[in-house]
Amino acid sequence: MREELEKNYKIAKKEVNITEKGLSGLNAEQKKILYRFYINKSRGHVELLCEELCLERSRVYSLKDEALKKFTLACYGVVEI
Repeated sequence: MREELEKNYKIAKKEVNITEKGLSGLNAEQKKILYRFYINKSRGHVELLCEELCLERSRVYSLKDEALKKFTLACYGVVEI
């Protein structure tokens, strides 16, 4: 059981490091947008972001896509599809 826990700990630690690497490449606005879309998603999150950032809805979605792409590239590099 100890070996399994150690293995799981190493996997979790690796995932945390990857996530921190991805977040380190984002500015505060990008982090806020991804947080609201994926971590703390609540009813009206887009409208709240529009108000806080003084942006139109379509611009918030564009910024979300840009931030997610930047985060993904920082985490995993270029992946061919």
